[in-house]
Amino acid sequence: MVQDPVNSFLWSCDYKLPTGFDEATYYFEASYLKEKDNGAQSQRTLKSDLQVFRLENRYVGNLASYRGPVGVEIAVQGRGLTKYDSITIGEEQASTRYLSENELRFTIPSLPAGVDYPVQLIGGPHGALDIGNFRVDESVLSVVPNSLDIQSGDSATILFKIDYEAPSGGIPIDIKTNIPKSLIMPEALIAEGDKTVNIPVRGGEAGVGKMIITASGYEPVEVPVKVF
Repeated sequence: MVQDPVNSFLWSCDYKLPTGFDEATYYFEASYLKEKDNGAQSQRTLKSDLQVFRLENRYVGNLASYRGPVGVEIAVQGRGLTKYDSITIGEEQASTRYLSENELRFTIPSLPAGVDYPVQLIGGPHGALDIGNFRVDESVLSVVPNSLDIQSGDSATILFKIDYEAPSGGIPIDIKTNIPKSLIMPEALIAEGDKTVNIPVRGGEAGVGKMIITASGYEPVEVPVKVF
């Protein structure tokens, strides 16, 4: 090792790794003199534990944004990325697009809002790489009409709309009502890649109440209902 000419406490070693190798083991050995109380000196040697270093041509830098709503696409920058890599957020695999060895993009899946989720890069020989945390912001779920008056036996259509395309697996919409015998309708789902869905509803028994509409990552919506 070579002592630094400016700082005598710093030492360096220029080691060239042989062709075909991506890791090496090494240890530190220091020889020194120990002086006893009577002034006598003795030669001592101290060795460190065995150390390992690896060449790493792959890493992830950061996220283009650390918060956003369900369905938004987020860029991940790094080096040595491949088309076989994928991103997980909160242990849920996100739809991932490969752009280049320096950039991936993933779509935020349908997750509850107001939570910070760990984001990881999956793939490569060294397993998962931590990128950081991403916070899912609450988004708006639009419902048209904002109130429903329907005659018993008649049919109407309810439109559900979101701002970004639905991620992989779509966005299930949960609809609850306090007058279940008054409304007849199928399950609602905004399909992957869509922003809207139309759901038919038919009037049942007469009644006055409301629908509470929720979806993961979206603000709940309340719709007054009257069936006559």
